[in-house]
Amino acid sequence: MADLILRADAIQAVRHAWAKGLEPSQYIEIVPSVDAVPVVRCKHCKYRRDPLRCQMDSEGMPTPDDWYCADGERRDDDALSGR
Repeated sequence: MADLILRADAIQAVRHAWAKGLEPSQYIEIVPSVDAVPVVRCKHCKYRRDPLRCQMDSEGMPTPDDWYCADGERRDDDALSGR
């Protein structure tokens, strides 16, 4: 799993390094990572609109594009690659 850091912490680390004339990557490497897990939004989920795998709302309609669930898995197709 990828390390996730806060943008503000990374910016601060780079500013400190530049102010001291040092390599910024050394400062970024010591920024603590956050306890987070990337999620898959419904619009990118391979189970989107699959009634057996996708969580539907209370009226049986598909969830909004920006929704997510614990069972979501990113689909691998041309729509995601920008082609």
